Formats: sequence, structure tokens, C-alpha cells
Amino acid sequence: MQRRTAFFWILTFPLQWALLAYAQAHPTLIDRWYGQEWYPFLAKAKNGLQWIPFSLGDLLYGGGILFVIYSLYALIRAKFKGLGLFLLQSLAVAALLHLFFVLSWGLNYYKPSLAQKKEIALQSSEEELVETLGYWIEQSNALHQQLAPTDSLPVEIPLDQKAIVAALQTTTEENTAVKNSLWSIPLSYMGYAGYLNPFTGEAQVNGHIPRLSYITTAAHEMAHQQGYAPEQEANYQAFLTTTHHPNPYIRYAGATFALRYCLNALYPLNPEAAMALKEKIRPGILVNFQALAAFWKAHQNPLGPFFELFYDRYLKSQGQKAGVISYSLVVAFIVHDTKNEISNSNQ
Repeated sequence: MQRRTAFFWILTFPLQWALLAYAQAHPTLIDRWYGQEWYPFLAKAKNGLQWIPFSLGDLLYGGGILFVIYSLYALIRAKFKGLGLFLLQSLAVAALLHLFFVLSWGLNYYKPSLAQKKEIALQSSEEELVETLGYWIEQSNALHQQLAPTDSLPVEIPLDQKAIVAALQTTTEENTAVKNSLWSIPLSYMGYAGYLNPFTGEAQVNGHIPRLSYITTAAHEMAHQQGYAPEQEANYQAFLTTTHHPNPYIRYAGATFALRYCLNALYPLNPEAAMALKEKIRPGILVNFQALAAFWKAHQNPLGPFFELFYDRYLKSQGQKAGVISYSLVVAFIVHDTKNEISNSNQ
């Protein structure tokens, strides 16, 4: 990259910051122009990558990392001759990638939140949590009784990963490119179940996670593809997709997903009530939960907290003030929908 070209891209940084400031101040316009017009068109174009059987985005990331390593090696070998040009070109590439990120995905963070649209407070009372948790314990127990041979055995998901993705795709109006990440082993040690590649639009799922988690993770990343940027909103869409799915195994994954989040939310408020409700859960469901916990425990490592901190900072930089805690804010949506479900069933 020539110096003049590099300077041009670097000088776009102020314009990019101005664009983001405008987006933050005008969420309704961003929703109309970007969320309803530009992003759906772009997402549809990106879904053309479905025919590629592997993750193109992962290959691009891998190639980029190798190029950076090679460039640093060459710079050191040249005894830092040309350091100024290297830094200039690096800033230019950063500006170009940031602009691409903002236009191809990042502006989704600046749309009005789903909580605002549905007028949902992102905090739930203890009473609401107890009622909601009781409902999802009943739902989970009923599905477990249907799918497991005894109350003490876990539910074994008979669907392979391709069948899971295909089943989830039947419930969406738009095509989605869901693929196993080529870097699933590193993702396991980083503590990531999946992610959306903002450049290629591919939903990447960690192919090593247990199938129960694979179902909700795939649904979560599909929601990101559809423009739901905040983690709690993607979790909410995953909750809706799985709990209303015709396949009972996918419904089981969704019901236990809601159960775990609500149980974890109730514990800090009232540990005694949480423990009392936990006693009502069929033992086989708890075995399923233990398998999920065992998977992540087996991949714990000293670098784990740094990866979590990095991701937390990334989410906060995109306007998600709660950081990684954003995932658990889905509880408010679950409580809201469950109250309506209970109310409708009592009429």
C-alpha cells in the first residue's frame, strides 16, 4: 500500500467516528435506513457463501494472523528498517477493516433496543423469577419425561450437527450460513461457543461443544445474522426459535436454556428459594447441565480470564454497557413472555 493511499484511509477515522456519533444520536433513522434496508440486502448477499462447505471467514482470519506474524518477523529481521511505513500501513488497514465492520455489521448495535420496542424492563423481581422458573421446570420436566428412558438419565440428542442446523433453518424465513468453526479447539480453550463473522456473515459454531449447547448456540448465531446485535436479543431469539420448534429435542434444549438462565438469576436474590426449586428438577436434566459444565471445566486455562476480559471490553465498546453479563439479560425477555404465556393459558 502506497503512502498516499495509507494516509487516505487513516484520514477516514474522524469520518467514521462522526458516523458512529450520528448513529448513536439517531437510532430510529439507523433502524430504518440500515436495519430495514441496507443490512437485509447485505445479509442476503453474504448468505451466498452457504455453498462453501467450510468457513471462509475462519480462513481469512487465519491468513491475516499469519500475515501479521510474517510482517513482524520481516521487520525484526530488517532491524526495524521501514518501521514508520509499517505503522502507517497498519493504521490504514485498521481504518479500512473498521469501516468495513461498521458498514457490514456494526451499525446494528445502534438500532433501538428490542427492550425499548417491547417496553420491557431489564430487571425482574424475585416473585416474577420464581413464577417463571417454576414454569420452565414444568416444561423441561415434561420434555425430559418424554425423551429420556428414566428420570435419572440425561436426554441424548439423536440429531447430528448438520441435522440440527437444518432443523433450525426450517423455522427462519431467511437463509442462514451456519458452519462449524475451523478453530473449534482454540475456541473451546478461549471459552467461546460460537461467534458471527461480521465480514463474511457466517455463523460460526464451536463444533466440540455438547449438542444441547450446540442447538441454542446455532440459534443464537443465526439471530445475529438476522441483525440482532446485542447478546441478550440474540439469546432471546434463540429462546423463541427453540422453545417453539416442532422437534421435541430442540424444544428441550430451549426449555432447559431458559431454566438455567432463570435459575442462575434467582440464586443471588434468594438462594433458599433457588435450591428449593432446583429440587423439583428431574435428576436427568441436572446430569445434562453437569455435562455442559464439565466440558468448559475441562478447557479452563490461565488465559481464559484474558479472553473473557477482551470480549467484555469489545461488547462495552459497542454500546453494551453490561459487557459479557449482557447474555444473562435475556432473563427479562423470558420473564415477560412467560407471564403472557401463563396469563393466556389461564384464560
